[in-house]
Parts: sequence; C-alpha cells; structure tokens
Amino acid sequence: MSLSGQSKPVNSKAMLVALTTGLLVLGLVVLFIGTRSAQAESAEPRARATWDAQLAERTRPNAPVEPASEAGTTEAAGSMGSLEFTDAQEPAQGPTDSSEGTGWREATRSTDAIDTVGSSEVNEPAEPTKPSEADGPIEKTGPTESTGQAEADESSERAESDERDEASESEKPTERVEPKQSEEVTAPATSTRLARSVEPTRRPLRRSLFRAWPPADNALQRSRTNSDRATDSRFAGMTRLTPKPNLKGAINPSTGQYLWFPDGHPDGVLNGATVKDSYVRYTWRQLESTQGEYDFSQIDKELANAKARGGKFSFRVMAVCEGCEGNSLPDDVNALSSTRSVDARGSSLRVPDWNDPAFLGRWESLMAALGDRYRDDQRLGMVDVGGYGNWGEGHNWPYEASYPGPRGQTEASVESMTRIAMAVVNAFPDKFVSINPPFMRVDGEFSADNSWQVLKQVLQSSDKVGLRNDCLGGGSVQESALDLMNQAQEKAVAEGIEVKNRPLDRWRIAPVVTEWCNNITPGESDGSFAQGNKQVGELHVSRLSNGNFAGDISEHSPSERAAFANATEKAGYKLALASAVVKAVPDTDHSGTIQVNATWVNKGVAPTYQPWQVTYLVRDSSGAVVAEQKSNLQLNELIGGGSAQRDTVTLTAKTKLKGKLSLHVLVKDPTGYYAPMRLAAGVRADDGSYLLGNFKLR
Repeated sequence: MSLSGQSKPVNSKAMLVALTTGLLVLGLVVLFIGTRSAQAESAEPRARATWDAQLAERTRPNAPVEPASEAGTTEAAGSMGSLEFTDAQEPAQGPTDSSEGTGWREATRSTDAIDTVGSSEVNEPAEPTKPSEADGPIEKTGPTESTGQAEADESSERAESDERDEASESEKPTERVEPKQSEEVTAPATSTRLARSVEPTRRPLRRSLFRAWPPADNALQRSRTNSDRATDSRFAGMTRLTPKPNLKGAINPSTGQYLWFPDGHPDGVLNGATVKDSYVRYTWRQLESTQGEYDFSQIDKELANAKARGGKFSFRVMAVCEGCEGNSLPDDVNALSSTRSVDARGSSLRVPDWNDPAFLGRWESLMAALGDRYRDDQRLGMVDVGGYGNWGEGHNWPYEASYPGPRGQTEASVESMTRIAMAVVNAFPDKFVSINPPFMRVDGEFSADNSWQVLKQVLQSSDKVGLRNDCLGGGSVQESALDLMNQAQEKAVAEGIEVKNRPLDRWRIAPVVTEWCNNITPGESDGSFAQGNKQVGELHVSRLSNGNFAGDISEHSPSERAAFANATEKAGYKLALASAVVKAVPDTDHSGTIQVNATWVNKGVAPTYQPWQVTYLVRDSSGAVVAEQKSNLQLNELIGGGSAQRDTVTLTAKTKLKGKLSLHVLVKDPTGYYAPMRLAAGVRADDGSYLLGNFKLR
C-alpha cells in the first residue's frame, strides 16, 4: 500500500548497468579513434602488403590469365607531364594464313595441352618451383616436352610480373630466356615408344625485392596527390599493356599448312587460310631425260607462283616412283647393267643399283646442277634428300623382297646412302635440307645401326639439315620407322652426341616437315588426324601438307576435322608480344622519352629458324611515326612451348611529344622477302604493325 506524495525507491541495479554501458561505449569510441589514427599512419605499408598478396595470387602456378585492368592516368616525372594509356581495341579477325611412306610413332610423353583449337583434352602442366627471393639471378626457362598452352600462359604471366618489377629501373639490354640443358633418358632396346629427352622442371622467373605498386584504381594510389606521385619513381608514367591473344591470325610462311602438289591441291583446308608455301616431287627423268640436258621449267614456274603468294617453294627429286607415269630414270641410268625391273604390286618399276658408282656419280651431277641454279634463290625454301627408295622416301617398300638382286644388288650401304644425302646438302649449303630416316636392310632385317650411322654423319655435317616425316598420323604404317628412330635416339644418347644432333632433338635448330599419311581414311581407325595432331606437338612439327590423305576432308568425322584444324594452327611458331610495361623517362631537352619493357612469347611448338627484326613505333593522332627504335631481340631463339624473352628499348622523339599517341610494334624480315610477321596477339594494321596501346601527353 503506497502513501500519497512519497518517492519511489532508487533501483541501484539499473543505475549500475547504465553506467557500465556508458563506459563501454566511451571506450569503444576512444579505441575507434586510436585505430583510425594507426591506420592512417600505416596505410601505405598495409596496402602494399595487400598488393603483394594479390600479385602472388595472380602469379601462382596454373592461375588463369587475368584480363588487363583499365589503365588509369598517371603523372610522369620530369617534362613528360601526364601520361594516360588505354587498352588497344578488339583484335581484327582478318584473313588467317595456314599453310605414302613411313613416319614416327607417338611419343612417350603427350603434349595435348599445346592444343588450342578443337581439342577436348588438356593435360595439366607440371607445377613449377615457386619463386623465392633467394633464388639469385633470374633463371631463364624454355619448354619441356609436355609443355602446353596453359604453361605458355603461365610463363607469360610470370614474365609480365617481372616487367612490373623492373619498370622503374634504368634501361637494360635484351634478356634471353634460355632453355634448360636436357637430361637424356635411354629407353630399353625393347621399347615400342618414341625415345625422348626429359628436361628438368623449369624454374620461374625470379621477382625482384621491389615490386610494382598497385594499378591506378587502387584506393591508396587514388588518395595520393599528384605531387606525391610526381616525386615517386614508382609512379613515373608506368603502365602495363596487354594485347589480346589472336592465335588464328598468326599463320605465317614456313609454318602450318603448305600446298601439296598445288595444281591438285590449290587451297588451304578447313580454315580458309591463304596458304603461301608449296611443295612438289619430280622424277629424275622430268628434270633430265638425257644426260646433261636439263629442263627446270617446272621448278621455275612453281618458284614464281610461290613468290606471288608471298611464300616459298620446296621440292624433292625421285629416282623411283611407283604410280608415276613412265620410267623415272634418265636414259643413261636406265641403261646401266645394274639397273633392273622389279614387280611392285603388279606393276613393273625400273630400280637402279643404289651402290653402283655410276648411279651415285650421276646423282651428284644432277644435284650440283640444281644447286648452281637455285642455291641463292630467295624463292626456294627447302630441298628434300630424296634419291633413295620408292618415292624418294628412304625405303624400298613394296619391292623389298626383291633383294638381293640377280647381280647381287642390295639396299643402300651406309657409304652409298651418305653420298646420296650429302650430294643435296653440298649443293644447297644455305638452304634447309630435310631427310627421312633411311631404311637399309642387312640379312633381311632393317639395320638401326646403319640408319643411325647415316643420320649421324649428315646431321653433324650441317645445322641446316632437318628431319622429315612422310606419314603423319599413320598408325601401323609407321611402325618400322618408329623403331628405327627409337633406336637411333638411344644410340645418340649412349654415344654422348650433342643434343642438337640427336634425331629427336633436331627440331631445336632445323624444321621438322611432314605430310599426312595416305592411309588416313574416313571411317577407319588405322591412321587418323587425331594421332597426327598429337604428333605435331610431340615432334615439334613446323609444316604439314594440305593433301595426301584419303577422301575429302568433309568426309571425315567432326572430331577428325577438328583435329586437322588444330594440328594446322599449332604447327610451327606463334609469336606474340604478351605484355609491355611502358614508362615515361625524364629528359633534359623536353622532347619526351619512353622506355618499353616487353615480354615476347612463342606459343607455337617450334622456333622460326630465321631472324626477324623487331621495331617499336610511336604514332601521333594522324598516324605519323614520331618515334622509332629497332630492337636487338632475336625472335628465332624462342624455341616454342611458351618460352619467353624480355626486351627493353628506349624511344626518344625528334620533336616534343604532345597529345594523343599510340605505341606499335612491327616485325619485319631483314631480307625483305616476306611480308611483316603476323603475331598471335594484338591488332594488325595495313602496314603489318600491331597496336599495343594508346596514351596522351600533356
């Protein structure tokens, strides 16, 4: 019962709760203010640590390539003023150029991952060693035999990260990414797989201790004043450009498809590419029916046609040709007592005695005459050894059972086969010469030792000799040749032969040229484009034919057509400027100087085998060149499979740079024969140059 006018008792518990809450709120406010102060003092180190973590995540092994971020505006130090870059426009998808016997077997280690088109299987590349600050000098790396497209992208990312690290340093000469020396593994003599060299795991490029600052859209960088950035070398106009990939536009001469007998196969297959190079085989009699009377008019015609296409012409001379009209030999060689008739699947062939000195001398005379006429002709690409065996392919199938002959004729000896090959090499010392692994039986069995003895002498005689595979994707037809190549490689390793002179490593210095096997038939499994597609990567093939397979390409299955297209696209070299870090450099005459740190990558399966001149250009808004600089970069040293090189050049304008400008690159043939190279990234202009990015100077 309450009394009127009396106060309610004070609730001490409620007052204690209120007081505690107030003190807690006050404490939180003080803590918040202190934390904000500490954050302000440590904002830069923390932001940098965050960027380091982001950079490490982006460059971790097997990470996907990130699209280039929008380039912001950065203030350049010195007289350059404001340097503003924007990404290049979408790459134009213009025209894309692409260019019976025995061959090689599928290699032990697959390179499916190299496939870029039409492949549903991609092998995971081996995880490379993670970078370490204690790694020492930057390690240059080349491809392993299982290197794929994913590895190529990874190599590009690592090199791009290095560029950001190096961009604030002074100009350095071109740095080359060297392939590792391979370690050879000798396969057992009973191995049915292609013996290959195994290279150690490659080490990624080492990133420098000073890493690039975050891109322009980073919150901390936006908070810095223009004056802060102008006095900090890390903000001296540094911008990264990343041209978009365009592998389909990177078809060049001496790579991809060539026209196999162009009169019968005048166009590229499937991709509609304009194929530039061509190839024909001639019987000896077509060029010389009577001793000393030469008719080279057919070669002259093909050379002229190849030049008109912007490519080169290659050929082979055959002493025996099953299926060709008439006799393949000149009258005097046909009349030799050692020349005989043999039965070949119901038809009669005239076959010379491969060891007869008279035959060998006449062959050497023909090659000398051809060399005198064409060895310095720019229109000539390669010459096959030919000369020995059916179709000049180095074997005597299908008449091998006719040995020994009635006068004791045998298949070619090591000495005779070497003379046949060296006649071609000596006639064309500055041209690439291709040779099939020769088949020479002893006592009814193919002699791997004899084959190796010939290859060893010929390969060591000239760096211009490369290997040829006349049955790409040939299934069981390839068995004998594959056994020979396995054993030849094993013998080369056992003898300690220099890597470049080992048969299966020859691709490093001379092109591997192939033709599709004629047993590749629609609906049949013994021989396929799918197998050939694998072999393009495994054997580092540069060129393959647009014909010689059974049926029209439209008659083959969709998967087989995709494999054909894939093989064509990845063959040879696919060079691209993967990225470029551009830095404004202060100068004294106020004309404006730009330093370019570029990363070049070869995403194909083989080198170019010839030099190319790289030139960087700066154009103004009218398209006129206002700064230009040639590079010392050797693109032919990029051996493929994602191998990379860094290139640093400085461009200085003759007059003061101002307004809207753009950076371009142009890759030209120093001899002037070929058109400018088509790159695997960027936007190609009419003059053959590629746009890398646009920028403004104020």
